[in-house]
Amino acid sequence: MKKIFYSLLGLTLLFSCSKDDSPSNPTANESCTVTSINSLHNEVLKIEYGGDGKIAKYSSGSNRNYSYTYSKTQIKVLEKYQSEVYDWDTKTTKVVSVETPYEYTLDDRNRIVKRTKIDLNRFITIKYKYSAEGLLSAITSDDGKIYTQINYNNGNISGLDHPIFSESYNVESDASKSYVPFSNLIIDFFSDNADEQDYILYEQGLFGKLPKNRVNKINGNFKSGTLVQAFTYKEDSRENVTNIDKYQTHTYNDRPQDNTSTVKTAFLAYNCK
Repeated sequence: MKKIFYSLLGLTLLFSCSKDDSPSNPTANESCTVTSINSLHNEVLKIEYGGDGKIAKYSSGSNRNYSYTYSKTQIKVLEKYQSEVYDWDTKTTKVVSVETPYEYTLDDRNRIVKRTKIDLNRFITIKYKYSAEGLLSAITSDDGKIYTQINYNNGNISGLDHPIFSESYNVESDASKSYVPFSNLIIDFFSDNADEQDYILYEQGLFGKLPKNRVNKINGNFKSGTLVQAFTYKEDSRENVTNIDKYQTHTYNDRPQDNTSTVKTAFLAYNCK
C-alpha cells in the first residue's frame, strides 16, 4: 500500500463503546475522547473539539494545521502550512505560508459524497460511494474511475483493492474487541486516495458507518512483492487503547536484498470526564 481513511475512513464523536460492541466493559470509553496521537511516523497529531463536540482543529507535526467548518450540506476544511520556495531574482530560499481549501459535499444522510480540493486554481474532485448497509464502498475519480474498492464482512473492512496500482489487501479483525478510535488514520487504510483531514471526518461518521472491530492483520499483494502487517494493542484501566504496535514485513520478488522487517508504535492520549 502506498502509505500503509488514516488513512480512511458509523463513526461517533465521543467514540463510545456500545453494549453490542464491547464484550468486557461496555462503559469503558463512554466519556473519553482522543486528544493526541504520536503516529507510526513519529509525528504528533493533535485534535481539538468545539463546543458542539465536533472536531474543530487538527494539527499534524509542527507545520501543518487544519480547521473545520460545518454546515448542513457542506464541510469546509482549510489546510495551512509553511513551505520553502526558491526566489530566482534574489537567488535565496524563503519561507512562505500556503493555504489549501477543501470542500466536502454531504448527501441527505449526512455522508460525504464529494471532495473538492482547490489547489493553484485547479479543482481536484474525488467522489465516494456507499453500500446498501451504509458503509463506504468505493473512492473514485470525478468521472467514476475506481481508486479504492472496499469490501466488508460482518461490518468490518475485509479487503481493499487499488486497481490503478494493481494492489490488493486482505484485512483480518478481532471480533471480540471494539474498533479503536482513529486507528484507520494510524494504519492509513485508504492509501494515496485519502489525506489526513479526510480521516478526521471519517472518525465523525461522515464517511458512513465505522467498522465494528479492531484490525489484527493486513496481508497485501502487489506487482513487486508482498506486505504483511500485524497489530497488537495495549489498554489502560478504562480499556482505552493507548499503544498500537505494528509489525511489518515487506518482501520483494526480484530484490530480496531489499526485504525489511520493522516494528513501530503509535501512542494515543485521551481526555476523560
